[in-house]
Amino acid sequence: SEVYAVAGTPTTLAGVALGLSEFQRDRIHGYNLSLDKIYEIFNEFINIPTNEIIKRYGVHPDRADIITVGTLILMKSLEKIKSNHCIASTKGLRYGIMKTLIRGLI
Repeated sequence: SEVYAVAGTPTTLAGVALGLSEFQRDRIHGYNLSLDKIYEIFNEFINIPTNEIIKRYGVHPDRADIITVGTLILMKSLEKIKSNHCIASTKGLRYGIMKTLIRGLI
């Protein structure tokens, strides 16, 4: 089964992987983010200051100070469940729960 990742960290990482300078929901939603790419981005983030993360990757200033830790959490979560990728979703957790419930009813 597919692993979907929701919220700011995976969508920000998808934007970084795509080389986007601003959030583009239609390009980010559904992006297949490989664990290798997450490692690569993490290694870049860990080695530069927050202001460089903002400048180089267009990460929102309110998210830039936590994106490295969020990336580490996503990385370790994927490792724990033995998945080599996740799909970035701009939809929220409630959307996924409702979709699952509806599938069960049809």
